[in-house]
Amino acid sequence: MFVVLFVLLKTGFLQSQFSFIESLQQKSYVYFFGGLNQAKLEGLNRELEKFGYPSFENVFYSYGIGYCYNLSDNFEMRLAGRKYLYQNENSNSNKMKLGAEWLYAECQLGWTFFKSENSEMNLLFGTGVEDVCLKIYDSEKTSFDSLLLNPQRGVEFSGHNIELSLSIGGDFFIGPLNISTGSGLILGLNFGYRYTPYNFPWNTPGYQIEDGPKMDLGGAYLEFTSGWGKL
Repeated sequence: MFVVLFVLLKTGFLQSQFSFIESLQQKSYVYFFGGLNQAKLEGLNRELEKFGYPSFENVFYSYGIGYCYNLSDNFEMRLAGRKYLYQNENSNSNKMKLGAEWLYAECQLGWTFFKSENSEMNLLFGTGVEDVCLKIYDSEKTSFDSLLLNPQRGVEFSGHNIELSLSIGGDFFIGPLNISTGSGLILGLNFGYRYTPYNFPWNTPGYQIEDGPKMDLGGAYLEFTSGWGKL
């Protein structure tokens, strides 16, 4: 009797787990994205120009990976990590790199204000933290002995920013390409604006810098997305 009861309970538990996994797969999908991002580098460029360094462009390319979960028919949540490609500039005797690492734990909440059988339109509000890095050095390659003779071969500045974003986007479903699950290709386009309400101070190894220029990667952005799942 106990064996039968155990088998029934275990079977019911497994069925509930399979149902949960199937429901999760139908309500979520992973996507990849890439695009253009505007930046506000006027303050940084003024400081660089005072010491004879070249200026950086106010546009960055980026790419990343995200996860979308449909909270309901009209609301969704997205978590994403974004990588900004470095800009490279050369002065007379130095090489320079400016970029931002992954945008940690960027979270977006979306409202679906239009939906048809194979497409939908969303309004997204998000927030995240980015890690900005500026490197100035005289050579990309050097030897261990050379660094011991002259340890001041370069300098690296880093800083953190809080970003708020508001965007509008559309997703288009191509499929179903998998008949058993109803899944297909999801292509999307998002256009929005990022705002930097607060800048943390610049840092360099061993020091905190008090009078550094504002580092703002906020501005308009355009991103293309591609994922696999169901709308």
